[in-house]
Amino acid sequence: CANLGENARKYLQETQNVSVPGFIEIAEQVAQGLSYAHSQGVLHLHLTEKNILIQKEHRNRVVLSEFGVSRFVSEATLSSHSNTTTGILGISGYIAPEQVDAKNPETEATDVYSFGCFMYQILTGAPPFKNVGAFDLARSHAEEDVMPIEKTRSDLPLELSDVIARSLRKNPKDRCSLKETLMVLEKVKNDLLIEEAFQTNEGQALIKEKFGEKILWKWWLILPTLALILTIVTLLVIPLFKK
Repeated sequence: CANLGENARKYLQETQNVSVPGFIEIAEQVAQGLSYAHSQGVLHLHLTEKNILIQKEHRNRVVLSEFGVSRFVSEATLSSHSNTTTGILGISGYIAPEQVDAKNPETEATDVYSFGCFMYQILTGAPPFKNVGAFDLARSHAEEDVMPIEKTRSDLPLELSDVIARSLRKNPKDRCSLKETLMVLEKVKNDLLIEEAFQTNEGQALIKEKFGEKILWKWWLILPTLALILTIVTLLVIPLFKK
């Protein structure tokens, strides 16, 4: 049984500068949990840093909670929306725009937005918007652009930054799916494993054993050289087209 104190908020307080591999380990589990719930016709609709439980003693196993109260909180949020900080119920740092303005119905994309907020916070240490008042927080999610995550985490692979940005789009129809997100997470994980293998003596020895010395020589010498040649050619050819 998950310890209710071991939520994402506490995890972030105890863990600074989450690595990309560590992030993927957690994000994949959240995406898989939401994807399974959606396949059963269940939407969460109130995903927050408090109901994503991360069990460190179980190798960062992730448990999603509070599915039972999600619909009630979401409906209360919509029915109580007003221009006051006390008239909005259920406002969290992960609330989706359609839960604020009711211009679009709540769908699987609503959970995708909240998941995007979670991914953003895990990697940067803060949610996309940090307004104190409930009304200002809701308005930010409905109207303001999120600061690109790469401005805080320049070490992220481009496809990872892109999928997070797409999950946080205001229009639900423009967001990526959980399936797309899982594909990107898997690709980045595999790319990191390959990169790590090339940088270790054991990895290089294994590549030599499987493919021979020529593969290593091509990887470390030919490809950078080819990239340099293509860059030079490009610099020489572009001016010709401008004439």
